[in-house]
Amino acid sequence: MSDSTKSIQSYINKAAPRKYGDHFNIRYISPIDGKRKTVPKTVTGTLKSSEEAKKWVEEYFRDFLEFEFSILNKQKWRESSEWLRILEHYKVDRTKQLRNHRTEFSYLNNWVMPYFLVEKKLNDANLWYRTLLDFEVWLQNDCYIKPTLKHVKGQRISLSTANKIINAYNHFAKWLEKHQYIKKENLRKMECLQEGASGLVTKDIVLTFDDEFRKVVKHFEFSERNYSDGRRNPEHFQTYGDMYYLQWHTGMRTGELLGLSLHMIRTEKHIPSDIKKACANAALKVYGLILLDSQPNDDYLTRDKNKAAARKPLKWRKRISDRFTRIFPICDEEAWQIVLKRAKIQAELFMKNSFGQDKANYLLFSTQKGRLLPQRARYLDVVRYVWESVGMKFKHPHTLRHARSTEWVLKFPEKIYQTILGHKAQAAEAYHHIATKMIREIESDDIVDEILNL
Repeated sequence: MSDSTKSIQSYINKAAPRKYGDHFNIRYISPIDGKRKTVPKTVTGTLKSSEEAKKWVEEYFRDFLEFEFSILNKQKWRESSEWLRILEHYKVDRTKQLRNHRTEFSYLNNWVMPYFLVEKKLNDANLWYRTLLDFEVWLQNDCYIKPTLKHVKGQRISLSTANKIINAYNHFAKWLEKHQYIKKENLRKMECLQEGASGLVTKDIVLTFDDEFRKVVKHFEFSERNYSDGRRNPEHFQTYGDMYYLQWHTGMRTGELLGLSLHMIRTEKHIPSDIKKACANAALKVYGLILLDSQPNDDYLTRDKNKAAARKPLKWRKRISDRFTRIFPICDEEAWQIVLKRAKIQAELFMKNSFGQDKANYLLFSTQKGRLLPQRARYLDVVRYVWESVGMKFKHPHTLRHARSTEWVLKFPEKIYQTILGHKAQAAEAYHHIATKMIREIESDDIVDEILNL
């Protein structure tokens, strides 16, 4: 038996099931930092008995530990105090910008630095350019996702994740050259990997998912009466049901949906002619609009001491402005009624000056008193629960965006669906002037009165 096998076995021997509420979890000592931790429920699933927990340790705990040991090996680059100092300097510079770069730092910590400093042992960044082709191959063939209930052992990172890692490297390398850690002649920009046809969402898939979705939505009310794990309040179930329904009919990202506020709503009379014409040609009736100009600054929504909810630009956008605002036509009557119902609650709070005179502070999916804000983790938790209650495999809400995007690409002219979808700035640059023109047509200062009178 090798030393590494003996080491893993010693950690397995120290693992112990522990009762927590109505289920069991696995307590173990992490080889990464030596602290006692709990194996996440996303990895173990719900273990109802001590026997189930012991069986999981026997069958799957070794795979979990092997992944942690691989992380421990990758983090050996942190033994270099010089590179830690450089990365900290980079982090300070990047966080001065408007956008949140925590994900980028994660890619650098867990993939970029381990590859060049541990795999290739290249402490001199001027030599990194020589191994960029090998880096591409490594990302595609030797980078694996942590084993969970969703991801089996040996599942590689997605092409999308690999491209994000490449972008993180490009930003970092450019910064290193600017600060003279890399000579200009040794700076090379990596190109993103090409997407294959396998990632496309076809029309048939959209129709199939439409049927599944309707089953899930019908089950929300039933699930509200049954969902209780002793930790979460089921009374906010309908709020998340409304969010899910609206996400299906708009194709919004989850973060954008959480940040919808009173100032973004426009009634039927403000619909621009280009949108009306495009929807009429697609045999769709437009009931109202959402003008999406920003999103919450963090996954966990809070208010500051002035009762304001912090906001940041949309994904791929440089700042909050008309130029970078996206337009969502609401072409489903029930979805529009949900928007109106939520907007009226916030309009009444606005008339009472509950959170100041900035309509952006009145979030549509907060409670009737506007205090408790919707949270991404709880929303995803509830949606997962409903999918499983229906007896179907959970599909992440982002799948709704892919399905709706496919439908819009089929129905709308390019200049219209680009203003709705909000893809990468480079791809949509040609349409910004169209969006700006439309948004200026539909500005409304008296939206609160309009909503309250509907």
